[in-house]
Amino acid sequence: MKIPRKIPAVVLLVLAAAPMAAAQSGPSQREAIVNSFKEFAKDYMQKWNAQHTQVVFDSFQRGNSKTRLDWIRTYDDPVENYDIDVKPTDSLVTPYLGILKFTIVFHNTAMHNSRERAEKDQKFKTLSTPVRVEFNYQEGNWVKRERSTNP
Repeated sequence: MKIPRKIPAVVLLVLAAAPMAAAQSGPSQREAIVNSFKEFAKDYMQKWNAQHTQVVFDSFQRGNSKTRLDWIRTYDDPVENYDIDVKPTDSLVTPYLGILKFTIVFHNTAMHNSRERAEKDQKFKTLSTPVRVEFNYQEGNWVKRERSTNP
């Protein structure tokens, strides 16, 4: 049986095009990962703002005391600006690291020995702290890895 000479030429064309196709899928895959983290970060910050911008009352145990509680009123300003970055890793399990950075501006009253006194206090002290939250990209999902306030 005689093999036509055109088949090897077609095979060569397919083999030559394969690296170009792989190179084209690389950047688009990275773009898809970055876009997925952008959406994830936007959703994360919306949830953060919903949970942290309400006035709440916190109680703290001071020192070794098991009975004394100190109370404060506290709330955060909504976070409107944040930065993201996505980095490839050497891991096959978690091939990308997503980094979310933002600054929390929060307001606290002085500590009081009762909730009632904290409720009446209208004098808030304003403070801020930078936050860095890291996420691993694992099986198609962004999974929280670490949160620190000293980025």
